Amino acid sequence: MPLIDGEPAFHQRGFWTSVFFGYGTAMLGVSGFESSSQFIEEQAPGVFPKTLNNMWMAIAVFNPLIMILALCVFPLPEIAGIHKKVLLSSMGRQVAGEWLHHLVAVDAFLVLAGAVLTAFVGVTGLVRRLALERCMPQWLLAINPCRQTNHNIILGFLVVCVSMFLLLDAQVEALSEMYSVCFLSLLLMFAAGHMMMKIKRSQLPRDTHAPWWTVILAGILVTVAFVAILDKNPGVVIVFAMYFSVTCVLVGAMFFRMSILKILLRSARYMLKKCGARSRGRGSTIASVFSAGDLGEISLEDTKESHGTKVLDVEMDESRDSCLTRMNTSVKRWIKAANTAPVVFFTKNGNIVAINKAVLYIRQNEDTQHIKIVHFTVKGMDVKQRNKLRADLEFLDRIYPKHSIDLIFVNESFKQDSVERLAEYFGIPVNRMFIGCPSKSFQETVATLGGVRVITH
Repeated sequence: MPLIDGEPAFHQRGFWTSVFFGYGTAMLGVSGFESSSQFIEEQAPGVFPKTLNNMWMAIAVFNPLIMILALCVFPLPEIAGIHKKVLLSSMGRQVAGEWLHHLVAVDAFLVLAGAVLTAFVGVTGLVRRLALERCMPQWLLAINPCRQTNHNIILGFLVVCVSMFLLLDAQVEALSEMYSVCFLSLLLMFAAGHMMMKIKRSQLPRDTHAPWWTVILAGILVTVAFVAILDKNPGVVIVFAMYFSVTCVLVGAMFFRMSILKILLRSARYMLKKCGARSRGRGSTIASVFSAGDLGEISLEDTKESHGTKVLDVEMDESRDSCLTRMNTSVKRWIKAANTAPVVFFTKNGNIVAINKAVLYIRQNEDTQHIKIVHFTVKGMDVKQRNKLRADLEFLDRIYPKHSIDLIFVNESFKQDSVERLAEYFGIPVNRMFIGCPSKSFQETVATLGGVRVITH
């Protein structure tokens, strides 16, 4: 049985009520903008604004034109009733006959196939970026050696799509509304993220500037559409919450992975201690049983027959201890690997306040105890500045004794090629390299640095 019940085929509403629900439904036709942004790192400079403009022009022309043609061919009750799921193909049959009906159906299939392919490409780029930022499990980054693709992401998204299809019992309207909720939630996150960027990263150089009123207006319009979709079919929230909760569990596990590993380590040590005490107690009992008689007259077969249960218990305890020992060793190895993986912070002028803020951020948000402070300079620092920066970092090294802080000078200009060579030399991913919020005089852009993260402002 489907989880979401459909509405009656058609019932008359008031004018403003019809506009409200029509606006919410029409937002489904604006989808596509989010797909381009999910793999923006792989686009050439200037391509992303062009994709947005092209999609906006296509939507502004085709969507109203199709609805006007539909109203010219069918009355509104038939559009909302018998032709709701196959409106375009029904229009083709009504206007030109069966050949246009089949042609539109084939074209719709090809367009849908392209949309599904675009969805897989977009989700692969999005999840890959989240995994690189350690917001999703690292096994998602596994690459298929045959096709050089992230097959775990593709197969995982396939499972999500098929399960949603089965859960909603293939109801087209329920699937479209579910998609609308996801799409509008994403647009709300875009608006909220833009506001946070304006507040936290106001000095960040950018090519396009959106005024505050446009961001607020966009957030309000998306919220109105979101409320319309939920009011039309509240049952969508249940299914959306199921998938959203699973995603939150995965992301939460990654954010608190070090705490989870420490809990597992303490649990393994506690169990080993308990099992060790129990084994020592049971060993003394078995020893007393053997010492009660003449050990020289007891054969191995007699021992197994008369004390078989105790021997089996000892073997089970040894197997359990071995499993706990392996678990303890593995967890310690994982924690050590996380703590020893270094991160890099680029300092422009050796400001101790900015470096201290970066160290505090790394302590709170990154699972590492190894920090490399890197300063790029073409002319080079004079001896006095070098000694001052070295003394400041030695002071920070004493303040944070659990962290190892290194100082590195690079006699090059700070640009993408230099960052990539540094990453290759130390074997540190670029997404584990941090920078303070650059000023407007910064010649490069954050996008051209290949994934360097901005962590202070």
